[in-house]
Amino acid sequence: MKTTIALCFLLLLTCSPAFGVWTEKQSEVWNIIESTWAEEAEESGKWPTQFATSDYQSWGQDEALPQTLKTLDATLKYWNKQSKLNYYRLKPASITVNGDTAVVNYYATEYRETTDGVKNRSVMAITETLVYRNDRWRFLASSSWMPKVN
Repeated sequence: MKTTIALCFLLLLTCSPAFGVWTEKQSEVWNIIESTWAEEAEESGKWPTQFATSDYQSWGQDEALPQTLKTLDATLKYWNKQSKLNYYRLKPASITVNGDTAVVNYYATEYRETTDGVKNRSVMAITETLVYRNDRWRFLASSSWMPKVN
């Protein structure tokens, strides 16, 4: 009996979305998250303007108020001049898709180096809300904070 319960528990764990078994829509949304991080690391200038809605809002733990698409774009351009994103890891926690709306919770770890050679590591918990508009997923809102993991 204990073996059966253990096997059922193991099956439940390995089949949950947190371990990578997602619907086609969940996978599609996660691919968008990953592609925006790749764009940011390449500093292509496409994130956030080519991936977000015009009414996008972002609120990070260091911001007094949410940023608009325009202010986030300016902030990222400033920070990209101050440091280089050398490496990052993403770990999804949950992905919910309901019609044309998706909510994604995930962890991101960034390794950056400033222009004067200082190396930094940041761990963030991020919630992204995406909407399906004009035949593609676009970011509508984002919230991030730095959990105490050390």
